[in-house]
Amino acid sequence: MSNSTRHSTSVATASSSVSWAEKASDKLVLLTLLVTVLISVGCTTGGMGTGNTQSLGNGSTTTPPPPVTPSAPNELPVVVGAGVGPSPAINRPLVSVTVCLPGTSNCQIINNVLLDSGSTGLRLFSSVLTLPVTLQQQPPSFTVYECAEFENLYAWGPIATADVQLSGEKASNVNIHLIGDTTYAPPSSCTSGLSAASSPQTMGFNGILGVTGHNDYSCSPNSSTPCPLPYAVCTSTDGRAPFCTPTPEPSAQQVWNPVVLFPVDNNGVVFDIPGIPPTGAANVQGSLYFGVGTETNNQLGSATQYQPPLVAEFAGQNFSGGIDSGTPYIGFLSDNLVGLPMCGAYYCPSDPTTFTAEMVGANGEGVTVDLAVADPTSVLDQGLTADYALMGQGYDDSVVLGFPFFYGRKVFFNYGSQNAGSGPAGYVAF
Repeated sequence: MSNSTRHSTSVATASSSVSWAEKASDKLVLLTLLVTVLISVGCTTGGMGTGNTQSLGNGSTTTPPPPVTPSAPNELPVVVGAGVGPSPAINRPLVSVTVCLPGTSNCQIINNVLLDSGSTGLRLFSSVLTLPVTLQQQPPSFTVYECAEFENLYAWGPIATADVQLSGEKASNVNIHLIGDTTYAPPSSCTSGLSAASSPQTMGFNGILGVTGHNDYSCSPNSSTPCPLPYAVCTSTDGRAPFCTPTPEPSAQQVWNPVVLFPVDNNGVVFDIPGIPPTGAANVQGSLYFGVGTETNNQLGSATQYQPPLVAEFAGQNFSGGIDSGTPYIGFLSDNLVGLPMCGAYYCPSDPTTFTAEMVGANGEGVTVDLAVADPTSVLDQGLTADYALMGQGYDDSVVLGFPFFYGRKVFFNYGSQNAGSGPAGYVAF
């Protein structure tokens, strides 16, 4: 997701909080890393050129070979490419999703869907999906809508039911979110002065595949206070003007991560993205494997497990930490904490400067991350995929390791128990 639309600062597990729905603060600034993000457990480098045709900023383009054919049913190809719309983006992992009418072979392939380890569920722009999917309703004739809030954007639209196929794995009767819908105006509690995620052209992708665990938004219908968004029921059939009201939404009817609904390989995901040179690469191709420890291609091996919540130790202070593929940057709280000059929204030191942070899991495991900051101007102008990060305005008290962290290593997200407190905790490992 672009640097203006990020939503997660927590490790993705089944028992994690609804981090992507948190509001933005003005305490974070943009950080650009023009050299490799180094980590003490080691990482490989080297380019791998595949993906979308993309401008290099000098009038030329690259036309890479098509994505490779998956070698196993649980392997989903990932292309780090330009996406859709007029402005190519950096550090954007994209996948293809097949959506079908439940129980039928009437299907549609949706390309350029953002792969996001920091949110939950499949969200597609309604203008992209042409299948006549059935919208979820509550009696007597209320259509169920959801509001997904990002840093400075909101995504609004109805819930529908479909079968979702990702490579060779299939989930049946999945609740998906059709965003960018304008049938009903969202409540003010959704917009809160934010801008709308209105179309693929403005966002740069056709949807979001959130592969964290499942977040339960259920609230009691007998509560004395209104049930909070994101869910609402909308109607205009009773003679009044169209309106939407927050509503309780049973767990089974909420927007779930399709991976947890697979018959097999449903306990997590593994990102396998190749390393790239510090100068960046125009196109990168990798894989997402479904399941952790369930197949030969998703074994932990020597990876270290870090249980949430993560704590980031930076500049002598402790912040919440997160690892998020949908964030195109490495980000940390500023408040002039690092003392670097700013060029608009970016740090731009005259000479490269390195900072060190340590991520520590609740199980006591820690890892040191070196962050090298340089002037981003030339690389941003080229629109390259690069092994650096844009630090976007986002959350208080946080350090986020975005997609540049994923280059050159396998990153495991294990969901643990789907019910908080009733089973083993999830973890991130690398």
